[in-house]
Amino acid sequence: MSYGLFLNFEKVSIKIIEDNIKVMTNDNLFTYEEDVPDEINEEVFVKNLYYGSIAITFIANLFETAINTMLTKRIGIVGEEFLMLNTFTKIELICKICNTDFNKINGHREMQKMRDAIKLRNDITHFKNNELGEGTFIIAKARIPKGSSKKPMAEEFTQKKMQEYYDNTIKLLKLICKSCRYKINDNCSIFDCDGRDDEYEYII
Repeated sequence: MSYGLFLNFEKVSIKIIEDNIKVMTNDNLFTYEEDVPDEINEEVFVKNLYYGSIAITFIANLFETAINTMLTKRIGIVGEEFLMLNTFTKIELICKICNTDFNKINGHREMQKMRDAIKLRNDITHFKNNELGEGTFIIAKARIPKGSSKKPMAEEFTQKKMQEYYDNTIKLLKLICKSCRYKINDNCSIFDCDGRDDEYEYII
């Protein structure tokens, strides 16, 4: 008898996210007296930007991979035209097939926070412009140039913020799973086999 082998990439993403958040800090700024704008501490911020960029990329990857697992493995939709859809359109499709009200899920604040995380990921993945402004230092309110995320980089690339994005992703996935009668299986391995039992994938 032969068994099926499976790659649960969600588990890879989780390891990368947790390892990178662990080494981040929350102190990206030099804070000065009143009337003097706060300044980014470049030495600290460069490290947080580095680790945070990896974390936010794989936070989005974790979410998108889990949604694709629901679509392809739990529902059985594998057509390229469906796999190319926007992630949130895929969620709407999953809800429709599972007889679940998409609007109820879409109305949760976790969905908006997930959209914010994906905006940030897209801003660094599809980086468009590198001009931060004029002066001799980077102000605390500096944003990613031409980015869709309107929040300052010094606020976004912190340990606290990345942990919030990560926790929100897990919370949202659990909400979608519960609504569609699935569940997250934390006990699966990165490489797993269906020869042991039925719990060999991340979404079951």
